[in-house]
This record gives sequence, structure tokens and C-alpha cells, in this order.
Amino acid sequence: MMNKQNLESILNDCIHCGLCLPTCPTYRETGLEAESPRGRIMMMDAALKGELKSQDSFNEHISTCLGCYTCETVCPSGIEYGDLLSHCQTELLKPSHSIKTSILLKIVNRPWLLQLFGFLGALTQRLKIDVLLTKISHQFGGFPQLPFRGFKNSALELYPAIGEKVGSVAFFTGCVMDNLYPNIHEATIRILRWNGYEVHIPKSQGCCGALHHHVGQTKNILDMQKQNIQAFDFVDTIIINSAGCGAELKNYPEDFASKVKDISEFLYNINLSVPENIPTQKAIYDAPCHLIHAQKIDLQPKHILPKFGVELMDFPQSNLCCGAAGSYTLDKSTMSNEILKTKMDDIQNQSKGGLIITANPGCQIQLQKGADLYTENKYSVAHIIEVIDGIYANDSAYADAFKK
Repeated sequence: MMNKQNLESILNDCIHCGLCLPTCPTYRETGLEAESPRGRIMMMDAALKGELKSQDSFNEHISTCLGCYTCETVCPSGIEYGDLLSHCQTELLKPSHSIKTSILLKIVNRPWLLQLFGFLGALTQRLKIDVLLTKISHQFGGFPQLPFRGFKNSALELYPAIGEKVGSVAFFTGCVMDNLYPNIHEATIRILRWNGYEVHIPKSQGCCGALHHHVGQTKNILDMQKQNIQAFDFVDTIIINSAGCGAELKNYPEDFASKVKDISEFLYNINLSVPENIPTQKAIYDAPCHLIHAQKIDLQPKHILPKFGVELMDFPQSNLCCGAAGSYTLDKSTMSNEILKTKMDDIQNQSKGGLIITANPGCQIQLQKGADLYTENKYSVAHIIEVIDGIYANDSAYADAFKK
């Protein structure tokens, strides 16, 4: 936990240069100083000194921050804004979250409840009730076809390598990915196995705490950390395919955090098998904030995708937030949608339809919703692993190896 002296030191390091302003999503939308990192830092300083003019105004402007870390990437002073925000949320703010967010936080670290809601969501889709819900509220848009059962419950504890074994890894399934995108988990495991890695799935793993951390509810995070540290104690490498979970896991104690590798980070550093005669396709890569800014993983996905026939189109705004930001779409839906519309406008300026690639479930849902709502052209959104697995699947040997 950051103490007052550490906090004051970081606040004093800010030189108020304003380089963070044009990269901040909320400042881009509002043009307000109070909706920028610099403005928020000044308010944090005032709160620490007991000089706030309005606690309500402070609460509002801090709570509209997405926690995207973009300001950290451009800051010449190296301000660790994420640490400031976390301390502020837990120590200086009066907690205020929507009922929907409170329910979500109770669900994600209760596996049986998460499974139940996943089943009900799948049933809603099969009965076409989701079409009506989407018309009532855009918050129901962008979701994939939900399975009746999550990945981890039906997964094996060990998947052997295909061919000669070159290594052993464990796989973190998470909560959202496990229940919304089990197909991406399956694809991740296929790719790892095809490249010579046996994959362990510890059944005792649990929620990483990312959503709780994101809104300042850190009360139970230590328990979550202990559970996962024990579950993965037997391995040296932990693979993750969700940028948000990866960023959270890398904030665990160093001996655990050093084991965690995003799937693109891992594939970049191995002797990756690449098929021959790959069909080419153009795509836009939109970098998840918790991958490019929180984990500093930028070049790896852009290096891997061209190997699999993906011609990446120039997209300067790839590093800017799409407005998903964990539960932000629930708490701040209006601002979230404004940021999303700006993102989709930026995409349409570069491409008149086609494929958008990302690497985080929240971003994938958000971008698909944006493609459906705010574009005149047809876009599909895919996880980087879906793209790679799809190319591998053109190889008959790969397809035969994983026939069910």
C-alpha cells in the first residue's frame, strides 16, 4: 500500500507539461482540464492537503478516468498514474458504483454463480430475447454466441504436446474469457500444443481480481492472489490471453508475476511454427490498453500477425482506449459510448470495412458493439488467437490433430 510520503513524491514529479492531454480519452471527448490526467493529479494533490473545493466534483472526475494507462506511456517524468489512481480510489474517494457493477463484482469470483449467469445468457440468446434487450439498451450489444458451459469445468487438467515436447506451461482461464470465449481458450491450447508445449489447467485457480482492482474494491484481492499463487506454484510459465487479467497478474508478488506471459509475448519468443502457402488478408490491429500500456507489449502482436498472412493497415489511434475499461461500460455508459464512437470514426477513416483484431474480451465486445452501432461498413472483430488458429486450421495435419 502506498503511504502518504510516496504519494506526495509521485504527485510532485508531475511537471504539468500537458503531453498526456491529447492521449486521454475523457479529455479528448470533453476538452475539460478536470477530465485529464494533469487535472486529476492536481485534484489528488488538493485532496491530500485537505484543500478540495468539492468532494462530489472530485469523486465525479476521478471516477470518469478509465484507468487506461495511456498517460503513463507518454509521460516524460515517468509518473505512475495507475498507482496514484488505485490509491485514490481506495483512500480518497467515496465509493459509488452502479448496482450493475456491484452485481458483476459479486458474480465473477463465485464460479457457480458465474456459470449460472452464463447459462441464462446463452438461453436468452437461443430464445432470441437478446435481440429485444439490445434494442432496449446498447449495453447488451457486441456479445459473442454464449456457450451453455464455461471452459474450465469441461477442460482436462493436462493437454499433451503434439509431436516432440519442447516445454511445459500452465494456462490461466480467468472469469470472463472462460465463460464468454471458451473457443479462444481452446484455440490457445491448440496453438501451444502444436508448437510442442504441454498445457496444464489448474482446477483450483480463481478470479484474478482485475475488475475489483479497476474500481478500487481491493478488500478481497489478497485472498484471490493467495488462491492463484498456490494453484500455479508448480510451474515456471503461466500463459494468459486476456490483457486485463494479464496486467492484474503481473501486479502480484514478483516471484509469481515473473511467470506470467501474454500469449503474444510468449509466441514472439519461441520458435513458432508457421504454415506454408498462407492466404493474405488486411486488418486493423487495435491494441488493448492493458496490453500496450499496462504490460508494455506493443511490437509482439504486430510482429506475429504478418507471419500468418495479416497485412496490418496503418492505424495511429491503435493505442487509444475504446471505452471498455472493465466495468466502465456499466458505470459510465454515456462516456464509454462517446469514446467508442470516436474509436469507430478513427477506424472508418483508415478502413472501409473488414477485420479488426484485438486481444482482450472487454475490448472485443466493445469494438463489435461499436461496429454494429456506429459504422456504415461491415466489420468483424476477432482475438489475435482466433486469427492465428484459423490460419493453422488450413493445414490438414493441424486440423487432423485436433479432431474431436
